[in-house]
Amino acid sequence: MVEMFVSMFCFLKDSAAVSPTLLDDFRTCQGYIFLSEFLLKTEKDTDLESSEAVRNLVLLVASLTFCGHTELPPPTAAVTSSLYQLPGFTTPVPENRGSTVRNIQAFQVLQSVLLKCGSAGLGGTILDSISTIYHGDNANYFLLQNQHTLSQAAEKIASKPSIVQEKYFQTIEFLVHHLQYIPTKELIAVSLILKSKKNLECCVLAVQSLISILKFDPIFKDVFREVGMVEVLVCCLSLYTDYLSTDINTSQTVYQPSMVPLGELVIITLTELLTTSVHNAGVFRELGGTTLTGELVTHPETRESGLGMLQQLIISAGPGGEEDMTGLMELLNNTTKTNLSLRTSILKCLVGCLKESHRCRTVFRRIGGFVYIMSALISLEGSLDTRDNLEVNIWKGTS
Repeated sequence: MVEMFVSMFCFLKDSAAVSPTLLDDFRTCQGYIFLSEFLLKTEKDTDLESSEAVRNLVLLVASLTFCGHTELPPPTAAVTSSLYQLPGFTTPVPENRGSTVRNIQAFQVLQSVLLKCGSAGLGGTILDSISTIYHGDNANYFLLQNQHTLSQAAEKIASKPSIVQEKYFQTIEFLVHHLQYIPTKELIAVSLILKSKKNLECCVLAVQSLISILKFDPIFKDVFREVGMVEVLVCCLSLYTDYLSTDINTSQTVYQPSMVPLGELVIITLTELLTTSVHNAGVFRELGGTTLTGELVTHPETRESGLGMLQQLIISAGPGGEEDMTGLMELLNNTTKTNLSLRTSILKCLVGCLKESHRCRTVFRRIGGFVYIMSALISLEGSLDTRDNLEVNIWKGTS
């Protein structure tokens, strides 16, 4: 069967340069629909020969996307427009050197099978082929943008095998790192993946990609806020704090084992989003993020990261900074005097804030920070008695 497809594709590709007739006939005879159904039927064949044959067929379909009698209209500025643009981005001009998309129907075969297939082999091969098409010409993604391939795939990706999920998020990263494009629709789709929390392993991969994208350019701090990513990440943080407060022996195995890595990655992402961003800090506070950060501080395993987030909130200029500094001081005084490790961590966080800017020192004085510090010192009265007595006895013995 695959050899028959090979023969057919050879004369379809050869004739396409001369006339659209045979490609039109293939489409009229439901050839593309037959291709999709055939690929889906064969994905259950797990023997090596069948798997290799299906892989070759997918590659042939991918090559058919470059075949057509006429060029597709070049992408317009309206197609590539986004809420934000990276500096220097320009709409790519199709090269039309044999690796530019001309046959959208062939690409739709790949997209249709990707949405419906369930095997790692077929799904992974199709995503590899889609990635190859995007790499073939910088204009290809924009020529195919109206197909909404990646945003539609996001609705199904949580149920796909992990290798397919990895390739999916790598493709989204490609749009940013290689094309230097801000894929707003795809980022919104990723936020919906995190919001649904259907598959925590998939959420871990998603947040890893978000961190990679955040590091690419500071503009994504604003982009993530506009697409609702901050809200979704705060929801994930809330889930993590619930997990930390739950008795693991009695409870919800639904959180295991990916809740911890997801929570840690979410904290890293939110900390990065809060750094030097007044607007993100404001949204974070409105969503109750400060309370969640306080809960992180109470757990030894998340104390440092929680204080790191709180420090960024205090450092960020804007309304709410005084409340966060006051909260840190109250946390210091409400901590039992025997919990010296927590008090030490809080004081280190405070020192980091005071070193950062004159504004933080002004806020510290305004909220009566010296009073809080003196109160903390007074509460330690008598804590050193044992050591003092020991030193006195040693002094007496030596004298």
